Amino acid sequence: MPDYPAVFARLADGLVAHGAPLVRPNASALLDYERELAVVIGKGGRHIARHDALGHVAGYSLFNDGSVRDLQTKSRQRTMGKAFDATGAFGPELVTPDELPDGCRGLRIRTILNGEVMQDAGTEDMISGVAELIAVQSEAMTLAPGDVIVTGTPDGIDAFRDPQVWLRSKERMAAYRYPRVFEIADAL
Repeated sequence: MPDYPAVFARLADGLVAHGAPLVRPNASALLDYERELAVVIGKGGRHIARHDALGHVAGYSLFNDGSVRDLQTKSRQRTMGKAFDATGAFGPELVTPDELPDGCRGLRIRTILNGEVMQDAGTEDMISGVAELIAVQSEAMTLAPGDVIVTGTPDGIDAFRDPQVWLRSKERMAAYRYPRVFEIADAL
C-alpha cells in the first residue's frame, strides 16, 4: 500500500464526449479499462485542509480511465500510458454531494464488459479517500472550479487478470448504476 497517492495529468485531447467510443491507439493492443470515481471541484483553493476538502466538491461522476498498459510501464511516470487521445470517458451524469454519503463512502464501482462483471468494489476500499486526494493535490497546485480528480480504480483491471482480456474494437462497457455504455474503436 503506498503511503502517498500517485498523481498524473490527463490532457483535454485524452477525453471523449458522451456517447463517443474510446479509441485503442495504433501504438498498442493493450488498452485497459479502469472504472473510477470522478470528483468535480466546485470551490477552488490551495492548501486545502483535509477537514475542509469535501466542502470544495461540486459533484461526483464516473470516469473510465483507459490505460495503454505497455507504454504506461515503460517508465516510472504513468503519464504516457494515460495521455493518448480519446482514451478517457467522463460522465455524463453529475451527482451532487448532498445526494451521496460524505466522500462517497459506501458506494459500489462496477465495470461490465460485454455482459461480464470485470470490476466490483466499494469506495471504502479506495487507497486514498476523496478528502485526502483534494488535500494532497492542493498542496502542489491551485484547484479551480471544474477541475476533475479521478480517484483510482478497484481490483479487476485487465493488467492483473488471468487470462487478460484487453479492450478490442466494437466491445461495449457499462457502469453499475448508470446506464452509460462506453464503446471501443480502433485508431485511424
